[in-house]
Amino acid sequence: MAAVGGLYNNIGLMHEYAKEYDSAIYFFEKSYQIADSLGSERSVAIANENIGLMYYHKKENLDEGLTRLKVSLDLWRKNQDIFGQCQTLVYMILIYNEQKKYQQALDSSFRSLEMAVNAGANDVRQQVLEQISIAYKGLGKHEKALEYYIKFDALRDSLSSQNTLAEIDRLAITHEFESKQIQDSLSLALQHEKEQVAVQRDIEAGKFWNKLLLGGLIVLGLLAILVFYFARHQKKTASIIAQTNLQLKSKNKEIIDSINYAKRIQNAILPTALKIKNSLQNSFVFYRPKDIVAGDFYWLSEIDSSGKKTLFFAVADCTGHGVPGAMVSVICSTALNKNVNELGITDPGKILNKVTDLVIETFEQNDNELKDGMDISLIAIEQIQKNEVQILYSGANNGLWIVSDRAHIYDKASTITNPGTSRFLHEVKATKQPVGRFSKRIPFETHRLLLKSNELIYLFTDGFADQFGGLKNKKFKYSSLKKLLLSSSGQGIDDQREALKKKFDAWKGSMEQVDDVCIVGIRL
Repeated sequence: MAAVGGLYNNIGLMHEYAKEYDSAIYFFEKSYQIADSLGSERSVAIANENIGLMYYHKKENLDEGLTRLKVSLDLWRKNQDIFGQCQTLVYMILIYNEQKKYQQALDSSFRSLEMAVNAGANDVRQQVLEQISIAYKGLGKHEKALEYYIKFDALRDSLSSQNTLAEIDRLAITHEFESKQIQDSLSLALQHEKEQVAVQRDIEAGKFWNKLLLGGLIVLGLLAILVFYFARHQKKTASIIAQTNLQLKSKNKEIIDSINYAKRIQNAILPTALKIKNSLQNSFVFYRPKDIVAGDFYWLSEIDSSGKKTLFFAVADCTGHGVPGAMVSVICSTALNKNVNELGITDPGKILNKVTDLVIETFEQNDNELKDGMDISLIAIEQIQKNEVQILYSGANNGLWIVSDRAHIYDKASTITNPGTSRFLHEVKATKQPVGRFSKRIPFETHRLLLKSNELIYLFTDGFADQFGGLKNKKFKYSSLKKLLLSSSGQGIDDQREALKKKFDAWKGSMEQVDDVCIVGIRL
């Protein structure tokens, strides 16, 4: 019966190849019924997987297709078949994207991608990368879509090169096999001639050996032609591959060198660790770019006006990451410097209003309408008296968190507490708009807070909270980040940074980092 089930499955595959999907489903169902009656979980999983894929090809009954694929996925998991899981997930992702369920497609994609990497299934990894690009495009995240399409295209080219090398090996093996066939044929011919000598003793020895020599020369001549042909073909193919690889290496080196130089430029706009420690002795910076250069940056400036010192600090997340994000970060950092150090604006809300004008003006110089900008938390710190500090804060989408022993510090702050500690985390929310072009632009609000010595303030971007990981491959989320900061707030400032680093690495695991990460903590 198992052989009959396998036969039905093969007939279904033939109908699939002919794009006769209804007929294919009929024979896959037959195969499933036999496998189910025999209790063969692997065959049941294969049949359900094939049926689910047929519904995708038909673009009908997609929910039924997902149901079949989930049955298959559960069986692969039960049998700990990694390759089966990641391939079935790919088919589910195809249906999610077809149904425009792009977030579900992304969740399944990252699980499948990790399993494909672990299983060494590069062809599956190629399919997943393409589907991630499609899902991000569907969500309107075009930079993400482009990033994963580039990864898909690079892997596709890599696999194509590997296939070319495999074809060269196949030709060499074919050449060796055919050479052996010719040698075997020559041996058989010699043996036959020897038998003929025994049978036809009356043939003159001289004539026999002349004919045999002529036949041998003909065979050797054909063999030489074949060897020459295959050797020339192999040499030509190898030359093409070598030349292509050389060009790729050269281009890759040029790109990496350019990006490394861009990193030097970006590092020049970041305040040094020494400068931060001189201005904010009890502080830490946890900075983890996704790529060589980043869209996240932090900024510091100190001014002395009429004998009163004001220290400005900001953490910003520019549009995108990598080289595009780094370019925007340079523009935004320059705009901050101009407003504070040249124009002398000290109110954070007014600074962000003016920076928005400068960013829009910069991008309007091009005929193409660009909507790049940044999310930012900006604070101004003023010492009022020995144990009291005034904080002026304004934010674009990025809030300000304060950890204190006080249950109330500001009327506009929302507060949570950790049952395991006596500390409270107060959140001052940002203005819900970016620095840059926005359809319903309003003035940025400035918040004034009086804080005490030893209280903590945190500025951050969304990279840590948005990182996928953990046992279920979910986002870390802001609620978990608040609990983490509350639980570690009693530690020294350097220990807090180390706690963030360990938690981020443990949560991410083998998953890819999804965005730049920047968190700054300051103890007053």
